[in-house]
Amino acid sequence: MGIRSIPLILWLILGFVLLISWPSNIDLVLIILWLLPVLFFWLVTSIPYNPPFWLMGVALVLSIIGIITELKILKDFALATAIASFLPFNFINLIWLLGSFFWIPSSGWILSQINLNSHIVQIVGIVFVTLLVLWDEWRQT
Repeated sequence: MGIRSIPLILWLILGFVLLISWPSNIDLVLIILWLLPVLFFWLVTSIPYNPPFWLMGVALVLSIIGIITELKILKDFALATAIASFLPFNFINLIWLLGSFFWIPSSGWILSQINLNSHIVQIVGIVFVTLLVLWDEWRQT
């Protein structure tokens, strides 16, 4: 069992936790789709990985601020940032990280406040950023 199997184990644990505690099924499907590039990177590609440790620091800071202020959206972005640290940091992966907005539960409420069909926007957003990163990883292999 090498270092490349660690994210798979974490993904399975995260999947189980999300399955029993996530607010809605559509959000659960969206986060699983959003996680596909991480699985693809660790299981299929041979791209070298230089861990962006500073990204874990950002995740920690967002998490602490989210706990102090009781803002769930900050805690969700902290989770997304921590997961994003399992990918090499580049511009396309930054877009993918920002695309995490579409799977966080509060995005549905935010999108409904500006009169958008939140599920359609969320699905299109997640599919777009996921395909973008998968294409970039496939191109580099």
